[in-house]
Amino acid sequence: MHRLRILTLTLLVAGTTMVATSQPAEAAEMIIQDTGKHSRNMQLDFTGTAWFFGNTTWFGGAAWFGIPVVEDGFIPPWNDSFYVEFGTFANYFFFNNLGLADYSYFALVPSGGVRWNFHLTPDWTVFATGKIGVRLPIAGSSLAETRFVGLGSIGAYWHMSEAMYIRLETGNYGVLQAGVSIQL
Repeated sequence: MHRLRILTLTLLVAGTTMVATSQPAEAAEMIIQDTGKHSRNMQLDFTGTAWFFGNTTWFGGAAWFGIPVVEDGFIPPWNDSFYVEFGTFANYFFFNNLGLADYSYFALVPSGGVRWNFHLTPDWTVFATGKIGVRLPIAGSSLAETRFVGLGSIGAYWHMSEAMYIRLETGNYGVLQAGVSIQL
């Protein structure tokens, strides 16, 4: 019992010290209404992809190359930008159709499309993408077919350093994605 009291007192003193010496939180500077001229970098992004819910499982990765085509965006009072983005997914897919037609395969999904960025703060940018690709089964079940697919996602970039961002994304292909973005 004595040790419990000492531990409780130690945690209380440590917590009080951390709270008393910490800096107050400050709101990030909003730059979404910065209407000045901007120069945007080309980007090379690498993400990991995973989905383990329901009757579908897939995991893999993707690589994307982004080229800014409208550096100051389409909405004059907002700090937005528009990119052409292309690359490929490399994923393993497993489908469990309640034992009726279970199958799995590995596929490449080369894709291209657009990404519209909205620069909220110096550290955070949110975006939406729209792409068209072709799913190319490489190995696995004969039930997997080559076909065109539409890809859509929403996500965010977090500014980690001058040359690198963290990319977080969710969409209909690669539902949970996380990776890095290298500014070129």
